[in-house]
Amino acid sequence: MSASIITIGTQIPGKSDLYADYSSGKSLHDYDIVVFDTSFPSYDYDFGGSLSESGSKKLNTDIAHWRDELSSAIADGKTVFILLASSEKVSAKTGQKEFKGSRTINYVTDVNNYSALPFTLNATNSKGTKVKVSDVRFSQLYDVIKDHLEYQVYMSGSYGTVVFSTLKGTNTLGSVVKLKEKSGHLVLLPYFNLESMTEEHKDGKEYWTKAGMRVGQQLVQQLIEIDKVLRKNSEATPTPNWAIEVSTSQKAVSLQKKIDTINATIKKKKAERDKATEQKQQADAIKALLYENGTILEGEIENVLTMMGYAVSNFRDGALEIDHVIVSPEGKRFIGEAEGKDKSAISIDKFRQLETNIQEDFQRDEVTEPAQGVLFGNGFRLQDPAKRPDEFTDKCYTNAKRLGTALVKTSDLYPIAVYLSDYPDDDAFKAACRKTLEDTKGSVVVFPKIPTQTKS
Repeated sequence: MSASIITIGTQIPGKSDLYADYSSGKSLHDYDIVVFDTSFPSYDYDFGGSLSESGSKKLNTDIAHWRDELSSAIADGKTVFILLASSEKVSAKTGQKEFKGSRTINYVTDVNNYSALPFTLNATNSKGTKVKVSDVRFSQLYDVIKDHLEYQVYMSGSYGTVVFSTLKGTNTLGSVVKLKEKSGHLVLLPYFNLESMTEEHKDGKEYWTKAGMRVGQQLVQQLIEIDKVLRKNSEATPTPNWAIEVSTSQKAVSLQKKIDTINATIKKKKAERDKATEQKQQADAIKALLYENGTILEGEIENVLTMMGYAVSNFRDGALEIDHVIVSPEGKRFIGEAEGKDKSAISIDKFRQLETNIQEDFQRDEVTEPAQGVLFGNGFRLQDPAKRPDEFTDKCYTNAKRLGTALVKTSDLYPIAVYLSDYPDDDAFKAACRKTLEDTKGSVVVFPKIPTQTKS
């Protein structure tokens, strides 16, 4: 069994089955070799030129996913080939908002496409096609891709062993990088793209050309050979494409079958590990109630409320945006707003939006009475919850009493989320939590004590 390959964001002719979209969320654990295109895909934009909320969320999710996956791949001893596309910045929303009257101000930040890499790379945009091979181990790879290569950046600084440079050797275009305490290799390559090697047939569909298929096969073989050489930490020449087809001894064939069997077992165990790891990450996501803010905090608030038996939804209708419309099984309606503060208590700022949302919600024809307001606060979120000062300001308490708003510390929701994760069928406890929330007006909700149970 040969090394398994996956390509992210770029296709190899004749090897479309190896391809995964940049936004696919694909795991790299099942693959030995990774080819990663650093180009951003298309995301949704607002009229103002920054990414939309959904586009920003998707971008941040993609960046975090690939940074973790690429780091894990290197830690697992894999070889990751990075195609160095033009350095690009996009303006993405952070999830932090400020409300000024009827205006909503969304905070934004610049995100660079190289943020997806598991180390900091300073790249300077510069295009060209003339490349010097500085490492003979990459000569045959260059022969395969040279007609389709156009470098888009050079690296500012020293990054590992130089393998490609500009003709005079003054700028690095590609290198092999070893990260500290990680056994795998990052191979930084000048940009190339083979996706144009197609032709349209009579049926109107695009197919890979024969030349493209040949180049694709040669490229895959060279990726595998370079991976072998790097794993051996050797300066030996990767096996030429023609030599790969030369027959070998029965002993070598037998040993390869043994290796294939072992690799199949490893693959199965890795899949089991990946599933358990994903489940563990999902189970630990509720910790966001203790220290997060923005959309991540809102998502986990929705999660625990759903555990408690509420139906939770977002409402969008023109200018009216409500983050949490909360309905109990008994039909009680709440409208919630969430706020996290790094080093301060929750102030009255969110009440303006909360009051507006309740009023505009009540004006809807299908709503017959105002919803009860709930302000979810995560004040002093970067401190240990047990050591935090009061998480709501005096004015916040005054306004909550005036409006009959329930105040909820999101850190108080965490033990509830932990308990209901382990005991999801405790309907009596869920009902007690809901009643406490419904009965609290103008103060902090004091939820019922967590039951003491022992699982059999």
